[in-house]
Amino acid sequence: MIMKIPTRYLVLGIFDGVTLAFSLLISVLFSGVLFSDAMKISIAAAIGMFASNFFGAYYAEMAESYRKFGKLEKKMAVKEGYLDDTLFYHDEMAKILSSSLTNGLSAFIFALLPLILIFFFGEGAILFTIIALFGAILLLGMYFSKLMREHLLLSIVKIISIVSLIVILNYFSTML
Repeated sequence: MIMKIPTRYLVLGIFDGVTLAFSLLISVLFSGVLFSDAMKISIAAAIGMFASNFFGAYYAEMAESYRKFGKLEKKMAVKEGYLDDTLFYHDEMAKILSSSLTNGLSAFIFALLPLILIFFFGEGAILFTIIALFGAILLLGMYFSKLMREHLLLSIVKIISIVSLIVILNYFSTML
């Protein structure tokens, strides 16, 4: 069976990862944190983001799945758990795992994007990293534009505004 990538979770994960990466990068650039410390913080944040996104998606989808199977079993007038050994149930569990992994890994990869680029190209790659993250934001804006049948420029402005607000709030939190 070929599993389709759960687009919703891919987009959510990318958005989370890009927002975290931008927030960390801007905060590090303006706070005077040592680069070696920033790398450790970024890795820890990316791991936390992976775990949060993975388990958040997992439990949300499991709850929906149990609700759906419970309703179906009730309509069939069978005992709870009757469908647990069916192909339908196992397919649902595979979808849940796929959604969870997609949400977690996409956030993890995009959260580590600055580190990956800086690791391969050195600290001089910071401008390139900012451009790459901005490019990911533009792609998200383009995706949302198509999905919501909204004017392209409006979607891009919205997504840039949201990410900018989050980054600014995170930056100011480093000054506390």
